[in-house]
Amino acid sequence: MTTNTGVRRSGLKTATFAGFVYRTLVYIGDATPFGQAYFARYFEWQGRAREEFFQAIVPSATMLLESFRIVTAEASVSYRQELVLYEPVAIEVRIRDLTRASVSLRFTYRNPAKDTVVAEGLQRLVFTDQHGRIVPLPDEVCRRAVAYQQTCDAA
Repeated sequence: MTTNTGVRRSGLKTATFAGFVYRTLVYIGDATPFGQAYFARYFEWQGRAREEFFQAIVPSATMLLESFRIVTAEASVSYRQELVLYEPVAIEVRIRDLTRASVSLRFTYRNPAKDTVVAEGLQRLVFTDQHGRIVPLPDEVCRRAVAYQQTCDAA
């Protein structure tokens, strides 16, 4: 899946043993007429980072999604500094908490050009069946998440 130096994937995403990082830029559609990133974009980027993260740690995620749905039970973003047009954004994804029924992810938004943290986020996710009932996390997700967490903790 990854190497110590990381694997460059399609687009601007990178996965390494030190953690998962989703990279993008603030584009015109992401910014106000004054060039500041819309606050709602942080949630969109967080969602994309989450999806890429699951795809990286569980290669058969599309198969899992045929049986389960990932539901965001809670999400937040705390803003530290603004981002402006064409600035890079690197969103680090870490597993904060893993239980049998949910997984919480922590997101650290960085501006790598300025080496600053611009925001921090959190998502608590649950899995549901096709009828919307909460179910235990699929075994493959738990296994891979625990292995990923141990690898990150050791780095």
